[in-house]
Amino acid sequence: MTTQFDIIVAGGGLVGATAANLFTNCGFNVAMVSGPVKPDSAHNPRVSAITLAAQKLFTELHIWGLISPPPYPYKKIQVWDDQSRANIYFRAADIGQQSLGYIVENQSLTQALHSKLTQNDRSVIFTDSEIIDLQRDHQLNLTIRDHTSQQTLSANLLVAADGINSPIRKLCGIPVISTDLNQYAITASILCKTAQTAAAYQWFLPSGPVALLPMRPPNNSAGRYALVWSCTPNMVDELMDIGAAQFRAKLLEIVGQPIGEISECRARCRFKLRHHHAQTYIANSVALIGDAAHAMHPLAGLGANLGFMDAAALAEVIAAAGKHIGRHSVLRRYERWRRPDNEMMLAAMLRLKQLFTNHSTPLTTARGLGVNLIDSATPLKSIIAKFATGIYGDLPEICRIST
Repeated sequence: MTTQFDIIVAGGGLVGATAANLFTNCGFNVAMVSGPVKPDSAHNPRVSAITLAAQKLFTELHIWGLISPPPYPYKKIQVWDDQSRANIYFRAADIGQQSLGYIVENQSLTQALHSKLTQNDRSVIFTDSEIIDLQRDHQLNLTIRDHTSQQTLSANLLVAADGINSPIRKLCGIPVISTDLNQYAITASILCKTAQTAAAYQWFLPSGPVALLPMRPPNNSAGRYALVWSCTPNMVDELMDIGAAQFRAKLLEIVGQPIGEISECRARCRFKLRHHHAQTYIANSVALIGDAAHAMHPLAGLGANLGFMDAAALAEVIAAAGKHIGRHSVLRRYERWRRPDNEMMLAAMLRLKQLFTNHSTPLTTARGLGVNLIDSATPLKSIIAKFATGIYGDLPEICRIST
């Protein structure tokens, strides 16, 4: 027996669940195939920095108010180059906004997105399931399997939001161009004795960037941050093996002020950093979005946001296509819209990573001068901040905010 849908979304993570909500909002009948649940997912400290454009998207979809605990706004970002001691300071007030973005726990946002889908009679979620076969002859058919059975789903369009190692991308034979970053990231939840501030901090070290992202504090007298510490493979092994007190001491050597004494570090996890770009975003009745299409270094915190923009752009394109949502000419419009922007951002993040991990003394000096110059050049700094918050650029209608 085959169950018919307009669209099947492979992947129930942040980007996949966002896409499914967008498609149902456009009036399509949607199936979301959410993969096997990871045993440690409830304790994963991963967070995302949500841009103003993405916040507008979730507000329009009536999801923002469902997120618990609520996202925490940050109004300032301070960045240091550890070698040159140069720094740059971004403020929301400089671009006429109340915040630069929001820090949200990935698990909380995912739960809100899934909750919204369960309230919509146009959507069905196949939980803890995997796609084991894809046929694209006269009709697009997927065979999915859970713990007890398997079944066939049919649709006019398959959207692959199934991650960096996308099975759908591989089934479609779409190659990727990848670069070995030779880095891992450690994530953790940090508590400190200094009261919370609405500021995010980042230090560029020769081994990789260290970021502290403000999260909703447990009380008014303590601060809470999400840590993202990028480093080399040898260094990540050392940092994961040492005890909590030693880890806090090493981190404090880097961050020191402005957060003060670190009282606790919870839930250390590590993951390999990837950089890749699919050679095409589309195949016969298939579109790639998010990490299935592109992945980059998290130094600017924009990876998930690019995926949200992919999903919104694809929804806008197919909503205007009528019944022919799987046609190559329709999907090509989506690819022409999103691929150049993503390619530019991926190239910029790779160059930044290479620039700040270069130990050359002349380059370090020039880099410091450049950072200080940008910090003193208010118009240029404002443009950079507007791109990072999603105010500039060719955005989908649902993501545009007034300036």
